[in-house]
Amino acid sequence: MKNNFDNIDEMIELIQDELPECEYDENFNCNECSELEECYYKASTKSAHEFAESINNGGYNSEEEFWENLD
Repeated sequence: MKNNFDNIDEMIELIQDELPECEYDENFNCNECSELEECYYKASTKSAHEFAESINNGGYNSEEEFWENLD
């Protein structure tokens, strides 16, 4: 399955930064990976969680509340 994203290089960079141990291909051959969307989702979710945590959820009581109130 070939991917059809506009910004594949940025997706791959985020995956490599956030998922140091790829469960699909330890060589990070993401361009050929049929699970690119799943890996990107996992990496993006991890990155968002780390961001919210780093700013103490923006003063909100939970991460969910922070994201809900983000403009």
